[in-house]
Amino acid sequence: MTEGKALLLQAKVTNKDLDTFESKLLNLCQQYFLDPLNSDLLIPSRLKDIVKKYEEKQSLSKFEEVYIHEYMLRSLSGFLPDFQKKIRNKVELERVAEEKIRQEKLRQEAIEKQKLLESDPVYIAKQKEKALLKKYDINEYLSGALPTELSEILNKLENETRLSQDEAVWLNTIGKKFFSTKVRHKFHRLEANYYLQEYAKNTKNIWNAINASSQLRKCQESPEAEEFLEKISTNGIKDKKLLSAYFTTLGGVRRDLRKVKVAIDNASKAHNLTPDNYRPCTLLGAIYMETYQYTLGHEWYEKASERGATNQSINADLKSIISKMDKAKRNEMIEHLLKLDPHAYSWLKSLKTAVVNKPTSKQNKVEQSVKAQKKASPSQPKNSEKSLQNLLEQGAKAHNLKQPVNLSKSSCMKPKKK
Repeated sequence: MTEGKALLLQAKVTNKDLDTFESKLLNLCQQYFLDPLNSDLLIPSRLKDIVKKYEEKQSLSKFEEVYIHEYMLRSLSGFLPDFQKKIRNKVELERVAEEKIRQEKLRQEAIEKQKLLESDPVYIAKQKEKALLKKYDINEYLSGALPTELSEILNKLENETRLSQDEAVWLNTIGKKFFSTKVRHKFHRLEANYYLQEYAKNTKNIWNAINASSQLRKCQESPEAEEFLEKISTNGIKDKKLLSAYFTTLGGVRRDLRKVKVAIDNASKAHNLTPDNYRPCTLLGAIYMETYQYTLGHEWYEKASERGATNQSINADLKSIISKMDKAKRNEMIEHLLKLDPHAYSWLKSLKTAVVNKPTSKQNKVEQSVKAQKKASPSQPKNSEKSLQNLLEQGAKAHNLKQPVNLSKSSCMKPKKK
């Protein structure tokens, strides 16, 4: 019995289980090993004699006691492993059941804790704040402690409320790192909506229409701006400044939409109305640069500078234009501008180096690819190129500028003699 207990103790069975085991074991011994009538085992004749003596309550000799003891041990060893396995299985099932109860208790506690959190105003505000940061692509970990101004601004944007002037200034200065693309888009959309509403109240105030269109451009809604401006009648308007602003804005919208011909026509009208205003000049400079007429673009930017445009705004324009070009055209434009005015365009050298320092073999591949595309593309026939060339020449002639060179030779232009 001692060996059986040791085996069971290895399975960490309780005392109660051991008592039950002993009781059942004794019953089994009585039934299967000491009662040959109920036993399915092959009982040796020697054992039968011993059992008979036992039933008749006769004393057993020492030999008989040892014999039956050894026989019982050998027989018990046949079913003890199975019995032990059953006990272990029982213990494991109880452990699993207890673990399920424990896990369920923890789950219920977590649910209760979450309910308490969700009813906490501070927690609610924090979760809302995180959701807004994610929506407007602002990294909460990079932003550190969230400024009060940003929290108020995001709530206003979410509620479709226009920002105050102070808030707009904060976004463009102190909070510039939070002025993400999505925040910028929503800001300009709300500005556009405000001016559209103001114009609807008084359609005679064209300035509101111009401001609305300018804001629509900034939130990538140029098609909407063009449709809106085209509905406005300029007949009877005698204010040249207002007309110039209208045509400059419309020209900018059409520049966004790649409607080069009408964009140049609008910008030219604006310039003729207000020759001393730099804005139409800046617009024409940008259009000509984008159509690879670098000398004309440079001349119009010079005119804009003479009329008050800052070098910072002109350079920002050029940087934006260059960033949208493929490598070959970008390099071509940078080289041409450096020849026209090495001092004014010296800041372009770093961009030129970034392009030119590529391995020669790769640069040749790019040039060959560009040539192959030009040769194979059916969308750029010679007639189209000539048409654009004629248009640009007309524009230059109208404003007493130098004749633009042929488009196909733009990279070989000589700098303007001053």
